[in-house]
Amino acid sequence: MLIICALLVSTLCLTVTDAVSDYYESTYYSQYECNVPLLDRAVISATSSLRERGPENARLNAVDAFVFL
Repeated sequence: MLIICALLVSTLCLTVTDAVSDYYESTYYSQYECNVPLLDRAVISATSSLRERGPENARLNAVDAFVFL
């Protein structure tokens, strides 16, 4: 009887775990993983009223730059 209960509990736990992992794999969160480049085709642009500060003269002064909004 004890073996049957232990087997039933372990099967139930595996079923719940599988259901939870299936939920997260098939929802919003699975689309955005850390290994997906978010800025793969990003383009820098700039505007200014001064001619010498036009978009063709825009530059990034840092190797790694982040803007948090």
